[in-house]
Amino acid sequence: MFSMLNFIGCGSAFSQETNSCAYIIHRRKLLLLDCGENTFSKVKRLLDDNRINEVNVCITHTHADHVNGLSTLIFYLHFIKKIHVHIYVGSRKTMDSISQLLSINGNHTDQYRIYTIETDFIQIEEDLMVSFIKTKHVDEMDCFGLLIRYCDKNIYYSGDSLVVPNVIYNMIKNNKIDVLYQDIGSHYEGRVHMSLEDLKTYDFSNYNGKIFIYHNLEGELTEWRF
Repeated sequence: MFSMLNFIGCGSAFSQETNSCAYIIHRRKLLLLDCGENTFSKVKRLLDDNRINEVNVCITHTHADHVNGLSTLIFYLHFIKKIHVHIYVGSRKTMDSISQLLSINGNHTDQYRIYTIETDFIQIEEDLMVSFIKTKHVDEMDCFGLLIRYCDKNIYYSGDSLVVPNVIYNMIKNNKIDVLYQDIGSHYEGRVHMSLEDLKTYDFSNYNGKIFIYHNLEGELTEWRF
């Protein structure tokens, strides 16, 4: 099984395993996708083992299992590693929510920078860029998937989503997505995560890429074959 993203954890909000959190390390720079409430210890080990000198965090939305480890991470990087954190979000509403959360937790703005990326890509490195794609999860907050261009490959990470956004689905049908990571939950009325039944309604018949599913109680990353 080949996965272009590395995962610290694939667990859902109520999993006993680590919350869903993925990353790429490129030229000693860490690109972290979300930072949930029980992910810090594993992120710390990642930082210590890889001599990271720059940390970039993309937050898909502000549910606790995606953002509540961010404050501790910022403190650790500021006081122990002497590294300034760059945080990227997809809307001003998300930025305001995270800024308020960090302020309540005692983080100061000299410990991090937060940026709103509403259009185009943010360039982490020449061959590593990220774009925020608006998606549908819950009504009370803005939610985004992440389109990542890495070493001439296109990767889509859904965050938490009930759908595959049209722009991503069109890219999939035209074989412009190399790997798709989709969160999968149970199938029930009023669900806010895609279910396997939902995933099967999409036409992947001409798709030559790979699909991985994650964000489950078992905390497992599984390749899905259609």
